[in-house]
Amino acid sequence: MFLHADDEFPQLDLSTLSDAIAQAGGDPAAGINAWLAAYSSDSGWESLLAVRDILRSNSRYGAVEGLLRIHYGSMHRHELAMQLCRILSELERAIPDCPALMEYATTKASRMVSEACAVALSKVGLLEEVIEGVSCSVDGDWLVVPPGGRVQLSEVIRTISSDGLELWRLRSALKEGVELFDAAIAVQWDSVQIGLRKAMGSLFANGVYPPPALLMEAFPKTVHDTYLLGAIISELHRRERLHDGFRYGPEPRVWLEAASFSSSWDGISLRRLLELEWLLENEGSALLATARTALEAVWNRSRTDSVYGALTILRHARHLKEIGRHLCDLEEEERCASFVEGLDGGADIIWFHLHCGDLPLGDRGESRVWSFLPHGAKGHWRKLAASRAKDKPELRHGLLEFLIAWTPRDVYSDLERLVRDLVVSVEDRNYLRMLSDSSRRVAALRAGALDVHLDASSLIT
Repeated sequence: MFLHADDEFPQLDLSTLSDAIAQAGGDPAAGINAWLAAYSSDSGWESLLAVRDILRSNSRYGAVEGLLRIHYGSMHRHELAMQLCRILSELERAIPDCPALMEYATTKASRMVSEACAVALSKVGLLEEVIEGVSCSVDGDWLVVPPGGRVQLSEVIRTISSDGLELWRLRSALKEGVELFDAAIAVQWDSVQIGLRKAMGSLFANGVYPPPALLMEAFPKTVHDTYLLGAIISELHRRERLHDGFRYGPEPRVWLEAASFSSSWDGISLRRLLELEWLLENEGSALLATARTALEAVWNRSRTDSVYGALTILRHARHLKEIGRHLCDLEEEERCASFVEGLDGGADIIWFHLHCGDLPLGDRGESRVWSFLPHGAKGHWRKLAASRAKDKPELRHGLLEFLIAWTPRDVYSDLERLVRDLVVSVEDRNYLRMLSDSSRRVAALRAGALDVHLDASSLIT
């Protein structure tokens, strides 16, 4: 007997199967064997199923073939759970009044899924093939895979922990027990964390889904991962202004949104974010939104870092308005100013921002008050700034760093006296030396030169 690819086992009549099972004393397995033997005792049904696998291109099984595949346990791993669920639905429609058969088929199908999952745990990626297309759930310590397969959840997580994207897809496929899954993730977080870091890197390189922020949202502990935040900012710097830097992955805006989820911001990461000035032209709103999130996180941890960060955010917002000259850019600047003013002590920052509004800080050559001031008026301008910061070290340090880092060359020569006047204590001098050791070349070189000048002038010993 030879089976053609388009055959659907037409000689097998499911309507007679109930009688065969009844004659076998209600034993479904014995009844199926008797039913098959009644049609052909030497057809080699299991071998015919294998032949069909070779000849067919479509793996969707009808009720008759599906029953044979469950009976003989002859199915491929790919989409196994989904295929078995379909077969059981087909069987229930084809033989609606045979509960013994359905119980037998469901039990065998569940066992097949359990065994396939156990085998799949030997290699990353195989489990995903088995459960693709179905919604799983977590029951205690078990991952439950339709139509009823069960596998140890801890073993599942251990096996796929190196693949953060597979972890995310599994979590997304859960219809129940997400909180139990998250608890199991927390137990193995050290290994899972590494896999999630790799997943984020792969999304940078060539991924478009899921968005990085969605991956972080699914695994909340990632927001505390300082390494991950640093990696995101470093990758943005690495791809800075490359023509193909983001050709194969998400746009910079998507990565900025992911960084906004982080709670690991500190002064260093805030500064590195603000150095991404090139993003203002195309991703200005996203950059400033992320910067506000970072500033809020740093504000009560380090006021000096925050003063510098706030002045720089306001400077960037002003620069964005000068670039675009749209109403939305003006509204973005107002949004940043309102945010900073609402912070504890933010009024001082706003005063300095308005005061520095007299300076051309890289706004594409726009005329500013500064260019119209005579030497004496510039001295008065410097005196006002120095007086405002006189008794507030965090303001002195933040303003000192801001002027050193962002003032154009021709303006800095006028302001260098103000910068020197801001160094009035040993702590100020130490802060200046810290800036001279930073990796930011302009700020480091200016701070180093100023430190040498102060030594030569014997202003501070």
